Amino acid sequence: MGLAGLILFQFGLIFSPFILSFSLVFLLVQPFLVYSIREVFSRLFSNKISNLLLVYFLLCLLGIFYTQDLNSFWKDLQLKLPLLILPMAFVYSKYYLKRSRHLVLYAFILFIFIAGLLSFIHYLINYEEINQQIFKAKPVPLIANINHIYYSFLLAFAILSGIILHLARPGNKALKVGNIIVIILNIVFIHTIAARTGLFAFYISLVILLIIYGFKANQIILTIAAMIIVLFVGFASVKYIPVLNNRYQKTLEDLHAYRDGGDINFYSISERIEYWDKSFKVFLSSPVIGVGFGDVKHEMREIFEKENSILELENRKGPHNQYLEILAGLGIIGLLVFMMILFQALKIASKQESPLFLAFLLISIVTFFVESTLERQAGISFFTCMILFLSRPHAET
Repeated sequence: MGLAGLILFQFGLIFSPFILSFSLVFLLVQPFLVYSIREVFSRLFSNKISNLLLVYFLLCLLGIFYTQDLNSFWKDLQLKLPLLILPMAFVYSKYYLKRSRHLVLYAFILFIFIAGLLSFIHYLINYEEINQQIFKAKPVPLIANINHIYYSFLLAFAILSGIILHLARPGNKALKVGNIIVIILNIVFIHTIAARTGLFAFYISLVILLIIYGFKANQIILTIAAMIIVLFVGFASVKYIPVLNNRYQKTLEDLHAYRDGGDINFYSISERIEYWDKSFKVFLSSPVIGVGFGDVKHEMREIFEKENSILELENRKGPHNQYLEILAGLGIIGLLVFMMILFQALKIASKQESPLFLAFLLISIVTFFVESTLERQAGISFFTCMILFLSRPHAET
């Protein structure tokens, strides 16, 4: 039941928030069916990543003592439940069998691929209509139940994990050919969906992985050649793919609007800069413990109002930066705990020499700069699941 629950979790991540929430029950129950309560907690507290995630959850919980908007607090705490549930679920040792790990990762790649394929077909069928929406800065519609930005960085990880699994795992010819086809099509999908966050994270992570493992293998010429090809593909995509070219033009307009002091409403980069400024001011109002996650948006709205922000009411949103979100919500203490989670994970990835784990961490770290990734169900569920799933070495039996 445990492995089925994890695959159900992956499916819900892309297609159904209800199934995603329901699958947590399967994952939580499984360890208690196999181990005694004492052994479950013994295994739980012996893992550093799990301990740090639980400390982070505890900090979120302590916000009840100083958060003013209790309704928002309870909603946020409910969102953060994967930080409490998944560390207990992942004490189940069979998740770390080599065969189980590959099965779960291939299931994840398959679900991502299905969503991308259905969305791409829908895009081609409605090509003119959707392009008109794209030129108005609207996203390509997804045949899935997940925000397009969050899907884009899940797609980035699916591509990189597919490549890494293909290079590292021997298999029959049919499986390898099928995997190559899925990788190529997923690359097509990430470029046509054209969410800049996922695309940016994909290219940065790919280049860093090439540098680390290419030079480590002493394949300097091959590594440089591969980097040139990657950069060429990136530039060519922006120039010749209409969706991406439009995103590029909109980015230039966005930056010019901010530079020239113009109307920045509905320009995502300029709006983000405003969000970052206001969220940092919220942090300064309570730098040690923050204002509580439940009050971050409320405090930002007050600053927008006080400073008579140029942003219209509908555009006055949250930080859109995970690091600033944590600083505003949990203060320096919260950010230190969160950075300890990331540093511990990077340490493990380096010790295990795991390109798969490193790819996940690179994508996460990059996206945290432009999205409050952990403030949505899909984001916090994916991050918590994968950091636990990939941080332990796999076993053969």
